[in-house]
Amino acid sequence: STTKPVDTSSSCSSDKVNDKNTNTTTNNMIGQTKDVSRDGRLSFRKLAEHQMRRELKDYALDQCKEYTKQFAECAQAKGLMVVVSCRKQYAELNKCIAHYNSDEAWGKYKEDHQEELNQRAARTKK
Repeated sequence: STTKPVDTSSSCSSDKVNDKNTNTTTNNMIGQTKDVSRDGRLSFRKLAEHQMRRELKDYALDQCKEYTKQFAECAQAKGLMVVVSCRKQYAELNKCIAHYNSDEAWGKYKEDHQEELNQRAARTKK
């Protein structure tokens, strides 16, 4: 019995065209997304808010040092079993960080530091 060779050249070239079109479409979508989000990223107020949000996060981590220490000690002792063995410490750490770094805490922090936020935004513009 003889077998005929299959001509795959047409399907390969159409796959290349489809890949090319998909890449072009994807690149266009990425470009549009970048253009839309660029205004938010370049806003001086957003930069100042980002810096203050980072300070709040650092404050939360500082307030939760004891929970971090307990989780780290458990993780070091348990090794690969950390996921199962240290759930309690992990939950306590997350609860503490969530308390200090919640949207509610951020709103209060931002409200309390509104003048500083305005000064930072103005300073960053210069």
